[in-house]
Amino acid sequence: MMITFQCDALVEKFNVTPLIIGLVGPICLRLVALSGVFDDGWADKAVHDSERRSQGEVRCVKRRNGDKGEPRSFDGKRLVTIWVNQLRKSLPLSSSLAISFLACHKAGAPILPTDIVRWAREGKVPYLSCFLRIQEKMGKRSADCPVEASVMFRPFEVVSAQRLEARAALIVDVIGLPLPPVNLYGIASNYLKRLCISEEKVLDLVSLIRSWSMPSGLYLSKNELRLPTRVCVMSIVIVAVRMIYNINGFGVWERSLGVDICNEADVVSDENDEEVSETKTVAEASEEFDTEELLKNLEANYDVAAESVEYEKDLLSYLSHGKNEVFAGLVEAAADDTYRTVDSLWKGYTKDEVKSCILYGTEKISSKFEYKPFG
Repeated sequence: MMITFQCDALVEKFNVTPLIIGLVGPICLRLVALSGVFDDGWADKAVHDSERRSQGEVRCVKRRNGDKGEPRSFDGKRLVTIWVNQLRKSLPLSSSLAISFLACHKAGAPILPTDIVRWAREGKVPYLSCFLRIQEKMGKRSADCPVEASVMFRPFEVVSAQRLEARAALIVDVIGLPLPPVNLYGIASNYLKRLCISEEKVLDLVSLIRSWSMPSGLYLSKNELRLPTRVCVMSIVIVAVRMIYNINGFGVWERSLGVDICNEADVVSDENDEEVSETKTVAEASEEFDTEELLKNLEANYDVAAESVEYEKDLLSYLSHGKNEVFAGLVEAAADDTYRTVDSLWKGYTKDEVKSCILYGTEKISSKFEYKPFG
């Protein structure tokens, strides 16, 4: 259901091809089948592994009225808790985002991992608060599974774009799914549109650079330390733009925006004279491609092109996002749960920082810590 909700949102809100809805089913079912969670001895093995890790140490656990009759392991843990933890390891909830991204990649849609992560944090792609929609369809809990939907389907964090791409590649490796290379042409086109750069000449050179590279295609990698594919695409775009617009890469044009280099008083050495001569040559060549105008537009549109999230624009949007996404369902929680949430938030600060906050105000803490919901 979570993956279906995500794909529906990608199609409806971001005009992704509806083909992804048919692709996620086989990917998801094959991953679940190969994870082993449906094997006959999976439940017993999970309990035995938990008991072996505890080394036979019996825990004194305070039992609530609702779970007194539930079976427990030798070390006092609820079996259902052991199974939920094992499920989270075998099939982490972030796999839903990875599978949604894989479907877009398989369909050739120019969707980046950074897009999926940003939309998940903003709530445009159901993830953080998706457990509420699942709860409406399945109920809070059932007799067969006495675990609340908020426990089963509420993520602890939104993984980074780097981890999302690596996890998607790992899923591909596990299920043996053949994938095409990254849609370099489509991603490069999106980059150029955001930068307000003409695509006609640049994309042709991007295709040539791709054909020169070895190998010619970019593929997802499960190695988190490798450069992400989006970085490789953007590097090719930068090289193509510099070649087309004759930007030499030594910062001459960047420094000369709105400045007459010939009037500089410090040009005295032969080396500096040569640099000015080179700059004039570049300036003459740039008349055809409007290089100076391009760089001025890039400078003017720098803040526009930078990725920004809507909920950080004003305080009301910020608080509303926290209530509806990050702390979704907390309004209906018990008072004890609310206090536990507040305590866990305070643990993010050291004692010295909390003390300075009380004595001198919140400036020191607010300047050091940025709001990053669930990673």
